[in-house]
Amino acid sequence: MTHKQRILIVDDEETILDLLSEALFADGYEVMTASNGACALDRMRETPPDLVLLDLYMPVMDGYEVLEKIRAEPAFKAIPTSTCPNRCSSGSSGRG
Repeated sequence: MTHKQRILIVDDEETILDLLSEALFADGYEVMTASNGACALDRMRETPPDLVLLDLYMPVMDGYEVLEKIRAEPAFKAIPTSTCPNRCSSGSSGRG
């Protein structure tokens, strides 16, 4: 029995979560979702993913803070993380 690659998608926009989830599931991945950073960290503790797709611009705990917390936990350091600045086109500026 082979292990399906597990991807955690973290985004506060439900439409983005739905679209990415459907596409990745159709490609054979196991998909987990979280609508905020705190929930993402909880999900990672319950079931560690093989990859995290992380929105940078979320309320309460932004993606930068989530990324810092992921890198601070020894169990998560080796998990690849890709940031998705999906609000770049709406005029948000990134951290300098």
